[in-house]
Amino acid sequence: MIFSMRNRVHDWQNGKKERPSPLQLPSAVPFFGKGVRVLDKNYVPQEGFVTFPSKNHETKQYETAYLVHVHCSRVIDALIALMKPLAEEVDVFMESRHYGHFRDWSKYEALDIEQIVAESTLRQFQALLEHDGRMRIALSNRKNLEVQLTEDKTIYCYAPEDRLATFHRVLHGLCIPYNAKLPRVDRTNHAHLRADKYDEELEELVQTLGATSYKD
Repeated sequence: MIFSMRNRVHDWQNGKKERPSPLQLPSAVPFFGKGVRVLDKNYVPQEGFVTFPSKNHETKQYETAYLVHVHCSRVIDALIALMKPLAEEVDVFMESRHYGHFRDWSKYEALDIEQIVAESTLRQFQALLEHDGRMRIALSNRKNLEVQLTEDKTIYCYAPEDRLATFHRVLHGLCIPYNAKLPRVDRTNHAHLRADKYDEELEELVQTLGATSYKD
């Protein structure tokens, strides 16, 4: 379960890992940003997306969802592009493990935020979202469309079956290919990191959106 607010349950498919071809996006910045440290020396990240079944506890139905890996240098561009099909106004949910026990999440929500405001805010706090390994953010509308950027710096896309093609077209436009054998970071040994400087930025992000804390 990624975001408890959406009551999503993932049924991951088990399979043997295969070593992928080398990444074609050389960069001094780690693929998943500075907040995620991959500990498996044999793991080679790739851009791409894969489908998986996700159970929506509101409808009790299984839906096909997308898991997307994209280099951190353009992960915010991808997130904004995938946000476009949602609605003119979106609900923003954030969770952070900056304070308290490592397993405890502080949760915030900002409802009915205009897309243009959401986009400018994402760009303003781009470094925080790219490199803080202990926070995640979701943008959704009231029609079961949702995109998430998790603490793994992986994007998830949720939609009813008849609307999923909308996300597919966006990913195609971003030149992010489908890859059934995508080497997923959530299935490899990795650690989450954070820098003290992001504490203040997180508080500023919450204030900028006018977000309020909530509990499940």
